[in-house]
Amino acid sequence: MKQGGKIDNVTHTKREYTFQITEEINLPESLLQVQDFVIKLKKFNSMCCQDKLLIEGELTEKVIYQSKANAKETKIEKPTFKYFLDISNLSLDLDYKLDLEIKQFKYKLKDNNDKEQILAADIEFELKLIIFELEPSSLKVKNINSLDASSIKQSNYLKARRLILNKVLAEEVAKILIRQELDLRDEVEKVFDLNTKLINVNGEAINKKVLISGIICYQVLALTKRGEVKYLEVNKSFKETISFKNIGLDAELQIQSKVKDLEFAEENGKLKLVMVIQVSITALQAVEVSLYINPTGQYGELIKAKEEINNLEEEWMLEEELGMTEPYQKLIEIKGEVTASKTELVTDKIIISGQLLYELFYIDQNGQEKIKTFNSNFYKLLNLKGAKKGLELDYQLSVSDLQANLTKGELYIKVFLKFIGGLNRELIIQAVTNQYKGLKQSTWDYFLVDRVLKVDHEEVLVPSENYLTRYAKQIKEVKIQILKSKSKLLADSFLFSCKLKYFINFIDQNNVEQEITSIEDVYQLFTTKINNKEANIELASKLKYIDYELNDSGEKLILKTVLDCNYKILERVQLPILVKKINSSK
Repeated sequence: MKQGGKIDNVTHTKREYTFQITEEINLPESLLQVQDFVIKLKKFNSMCCQDKLLIEGELTEKVIYQSKANAKETKIEKPTFKYFLDISNLSLDLDYKLDLEIKQFKYKLKDNNDKEQILAADIEFELKLIIFELEPSSLKVKNINSLDASSIKQSNYLKARRLILNKVLAEEVAKILIRQELDLRDEVEKVFDLNTKLINVNGEAINKKVLISGIICYQVLALTKRGEVKYLEVNKSFKETISFKNIGLDAELQIQSKVKDLEFAEENGKLKLVMVIQVSITALQAVEVSLYINPTGQYGELIKAKEEINNLEEEWMLEEELGMTEPYQKLIEIKGEVTASKTELVTDKIIISGQLLYELFYIDQNGQEKIKTFNSNFYKLLNLKGAKKGLELDYQLSVSDLQANLTKGELYIKVFLKFIGGLNRELIIQAVTNQYKGLKQSTWDYFLVDRVLKVDHEEVLVPSENYLTRYAKQIKEVKIQILKSKSKLLADSFLFSCKLKYFINFIDQNNVEQEITSIEDVYQLFTTKINNKEANIELASKLKYIDYELNDSGEKLILKTVLDCNYKILERVQLPILVKKINSSK
């Protein structure tokens, strides 16, 4: 079993390690003797957490024992294990591969006064690690070398790394008093109950204020004039202004809202409402900070962060020629904007495609001012060192300048597009969040982060049968596309769902090439042992394996598809994190 993928031609380091874990199995009191015990490594996964390599796996344990009734019994368990391998003297900055095998194991029955007996197994693993490294000068991990003498000992356990986090600039909790009125005279005879929910609550910063807007959905339980008792839904919008700290243009507002109090009274067929809405406003700004990381795991918490690999700012010109179908006198103005764009990362390059919208303001032959719009598609290939699939690109694309010339019915346009982007990768690191004494060149700051509750992966086996419209003699190709992959976090579990679209190309009995498509719904429930109402899940699914077999008659294709689902369970929280002080004199 191996971890890793295609590796470029770079230097590499080989290391071998052994580590041991202990597993315990509860067996019944009636056990007389253990006849056989087999342990196999079913699967494993690994993840680099700064200077620790987290190895998680699943074992299959099979115990054959004889009971006091001379019956042969079998017990099978599938425990999971977790181990942190210290790799502080190495770097996994580029890529790595590892082999993991069970080297040996020993087991014995432990003394136990309870009704059950305990079988304890000491399992020794052999791990072979191959690390593909960047040149040392290109690594962004820096040892702390500027601490005071009293903290030299502690600094041996810390490293500083420049990462991107959402800094909390300001916070405010306010209550909004809303008075509204619902006119239900035409539909309702009597109101029994009223519930509300808030929809699309947003905030917009204006100087030292925040404009809060949203929709209140009223759910009215009432007796209608037709004599029916039913729920009626009425939506009413609201806008209120709250005083707030002056924040920069780059700041992002996060709004949380809930109804704290609600009173209503019915008067002349109208429903008069008074409610209090509590609004929590948090102003955030994505900043790059020197974050202190503790690879030992003794201080702090696992969080998700971003690291900037490279950035790019580039401008280029497009030339367009658009035909005017009607006579004109004069060109007044032309505007252009990027209405849609998407990017694709390939090795050291970015593929950008998108659409431009032009608005042309001109005077026609009758002296009337008119507007004409044009749409145009564009495509551009930019060089960006370090770009590759799987990384994240944050970018802005805009029209920086526009020049136009209207001559003899033809509109000649020169449009200048400006691209500003940052290439990032996602990391899971052990951030120092506990008090760490003696670091005089450090400070605490508050950030809104995703705390990592669990990182794991699951495999989904999807057996299916596809009936072919014509009897097949030979299967040429089978392709599978994953559509609408979703995940929903539940108590102690999560539900994975997707649609699989099959493309089956085959040769029928008449030697004619045929193709059929089919779609199958997939649902799978996985246990997480995490019950947190505030948590959310991030999941990425991909096709891992496909096997198929044509039955003897050629009528049916039997498929076995395996999906690999990597997921993270996260909780968004505010944490005080230790960062390196910035010298304001520099």
